[in-house]
Amino acid sequence: MLDTPLALGTPRQYPVRERVKTRSKENSIPHPYNARKRSARQVSPSRSHSNYICKPLLSTQAGACPKDKRKHGSISNEETLTHNNTLAIRRIRKLTSDDNTINVTAGYSDSPSDEEPEQDIDSNLRECIVNCAKLYFQEYLALRNFIPDVNKDLHEALACLLKSIDLWNLGGEQLQINERVTREMSLEVFEEAAVYLQRLNDHCVKLVIVHYCDAIHPQELTEGQHELTCLIIDKIEALVGPDLHFHLGEVDDQGKHSNMMHPCIHQVCIDFFYKSEQSPLARRLPEVFQDCVLEHAVAAVATCVCHALEEYSFGKHFNKEFPSSSDRSIYEGILESIAMIKTNPYHKDKWDQCCREWAQDGMDTDIPRMEKRVFKVYLD
Repeated sequence: MLDTPLALGTPRQYPVRERVKTRSKENSIPHPYNARKRSARQVSPSRSHSNYICKPLLSTQAGACPKDKRKHGSISNEETLTHNNTLAIRRIRKLTSDDNTINVTAGYSDSPSDEEPEQDIDSNLRECIVNCAKLYFQEYLALRNFIPDVNKDLHEALACLLKSIDLWNLGGEQLQINERVTREMSLEVFEEAAVYLQRLNDHCVKLVIVHYCDAIHPQELTEGQHELTCLIIDKIEALVGPDLHFHLGEVDDQGKHSNMMHPCIHQVCIDFFYKSEQSPLARRLPEVFQDCVLEHAVAAVATCVCHALEEYSFGKHFNKEFPSSSDRSIYEGILESIAMIKTNPYHKDKWDQCCREWAQDGMDTDIPRMEKRVFKVYLD
């Protein structure tokens, strides 16, 4: 029985145990990792910068790395170059979008005192410089590498941009641009590769339907739609299967094959590099294209033709992202095949003669223009 009665509604009071302190705060030894983490928070001017830098280049969130997703089976094993380039460009733009200049290579944020003075550029002037650099980058694509990688070849776009800036400085005005703005402009120049390749691919798609009509729209009589689909699959497999016979032209008088001389490849090379209305390279670089068609240009056209045929590999047309990693491997394989052709004396002479004839056909053809027409009226 309780000695002191409790009033109704009064909570029972329990003795409070004091917490025993095993180690005083003054004598505690901080963990090195915690010390580094506290110092990083004090030095970092923006928490968003530290979040960007600590995260990997391709995170598992939105826009995740295909390699990580592949472990869970969410996408196929086909990793596209466009996906990688888009993520890398988006990553660099995040790092360069804030006020502070970000040192991307070192992975840390510079202090505000170390920033370069930013110079504002007129929008029209910036557009002119970038457009001129894009023309230089198109020349790089045709001469050296038609399917560049942003992680490996971004410096080539930067070199084209600096060349364009030097051309502007020849006018007398010295233009000074800080590193962040220069990187943003070089990314704009690099994106020209995707635009230029897509323009070439679109032109190939139109001509592939004409030159490979027997495979895409066979005239053989079939019992039903299923048999027709299977027939198309077999024909496309014979062209772009493991042996890749799509590039072969007609057999010559000696009974020899004509490698990389299919009429479709011939027509695309002439139309795109010599007759295009959008500033063809042959008109800007006649000293390069007037003697022969470049092997990198032929390889790029053959890659686009192969890609267009692969869109019918299931018996119906399905859009396939371009360029993909398989397109890069095909492009590199075609360049190796051309090098192999040159090792044979007969086929080397045949290849050189073909490239000279194509270039002559392209240079002799004027760029198509709209003819001036006059309305004829009759005043009876």
